[in-house]
Amino acid sequence: MSSPFDIWDQSVLTDLIHRPLTTMWEDNPRLGDLIAPIRPIASRTAKIQTKQTEAFGLGQFKSPDATPALFTPESQWEERIIELALLEEMHRVSGEDWLKLNSSDENVRRGAGVDLIERGKALQLRNERLTEWMRWQAFTGQMTITYPTGSQAYINYGFTAAQRPTVTTAWSNVASADPITDMRAWSTTIAGLSGYYGLRYHMSSETYDYIVRNANVRNLLTATNRAMLIPTKEDILALLRDGSDIVIYDNGYRADGVGSA
Repeated sequence: MSSPFDIWDQSVLTDLIHRPLTTMWEDNPRLGDLIAPIRPIASRTAKIQTKQTEAFGLGQFKSPDATPALFTPESQWEERIIELALLEEMHRVSGEDWLKLNSSDENVRRGAGVDLIERGKALQLRNERLTEWMRWQAFTGQMTITYPTGSQAYINYGFTAAQRPTVTTAWSNVASADPITDMRAWSTTIAGLSGYYGLRYHMSSETYDYIVRNANVRNLLTATNRAMLIPTKEDILALLRDGSDIVIYDNGYRADGVGSA
């Protein structure tokens, strides 16, 4: 007795169609790589030496016919040895995959090869994302590493409370928050710590939208030559220190198994 006709058994694979591995936001250049580039070393430990010259003030006057006063700038040295975190995982190639890669059917070999390449690319992207995640955690001053076993390692970068300012009123409260005052205060905080005003503000599109819709910002606008009373980026920057810039950064990733961005 013959079996019913099955179109799939009779068809021949002519092309492989697959969806891209990443979405638009996942394909964006990683901003953390520009702020904190990688410094490769051939070791699992690293020695860090830091030299800091203390404030040295003004020079001194020399009295007539007197010997010049002495002054020696004070320097502070610090040396630390740190152990590097290991970013590594692997994928097991099954026996079935091996058989497909060695199939006499070219289409089967091609399909298995493409699949294996995509798995390798996914592993590479996961590693790059983890590196980027570590950067942004370090920017906050602390990071917790969770291993597959569930054990954790906590890293504290020694930021003080002054180096991690917060807002009194959340920016999501567009009726009462004052983001311009907050941003100028952060700029001044950085100046007090480093001697340079902070002029570059990194934020997501959602955070930037809070500023655009903020009542305190919009109240500073005038109706002259405006079709709508909506602040532009130039309007917002004009309220900050000269040379300031706002960098919109929406890059991210989807969690395992999540289909939407």
